[in-house]
Amino acid sequence: MSEPITADYEITLRVDARVSAVWEEISTLDQLLARAPEVLSVEPHPHEPDRAIWQGRMVWGRLRWNVHGDARILERKAGKHLLFSSEIPTLDAHYQGIFVLAPGAKDVTVLGYRGSFVCRHRLHRFMKPALTFVLKDHVETVATRVARRAAKHSSFEASMALREARERGDGSDP
Repeated sequence: MSEPITADYEITLRVDARVSAVWEEISTLDQLLARAPEVLSVEPHPHEPDRAIWQGRMVWGRLRWNVHGDARILERKAGKHLLFSSEIPTLDAHYQGIFVLAPGAKDVTVLGYRGSFVCRHRLHRFMKPALTFVLKDHVETVATRVARRAAKHSSFEASMALREARERGDGSDP
């Protein structure tokens, strides 16, 4: 039997939002999996809140794979990091992702996301370019979606606080 293929990819982004706003975007599997471009549906596990079954489609050029996975949160420290994994039986693959958050300047967060996979599929040698592309697309898309949604939410909250301050007429900053 040949060695499995492995791949890692990571990205770091500056997010114009507080750490708490970024954390809200990734703190549960439902939220996290909803940001993944390949995930079409998520079914939370009825007895394990940190576990979910997902259905999806991986695309590379004309190739399309219908896949499903069993995801679970392995470690969570609110506002700091989230480690999760997903078993993907269709590809005989294991995925592990970690988000790391750090405060930057005022109302700025540094978001790091790293994804790693191991694939043992019988045709894995031929699948490496496709799986590497899907991994890169997944990591970049998820991190960007999390950052964009957190920044948008923070911007909305700031504008609402400013509006309320103006309506009070007290002239103070929110």
